[in-house]
Amino acid sequence: MMNLPIEDSSVSLSDFADVVLRSLTKDEEDIILVGHSMAGTIIPIRDVPVESL
Repeated sequence: MMNLPIEDSSVSLSDFADVVLRSLTKDEEDIILVGHSMAGTIIPIRDVPVESL
């Protein structure tokens, strides 16, 4: 679980997506992202290679 910087009104959805991407470890092969509410809107923003949606 992670917390997005929602208290900062100057942060954009792209900034939120960057926070998510930075939290991922590079050595993981299969990563599953599950987004609920606000996170559901930011997960698909960045161009990240995926096997399936």
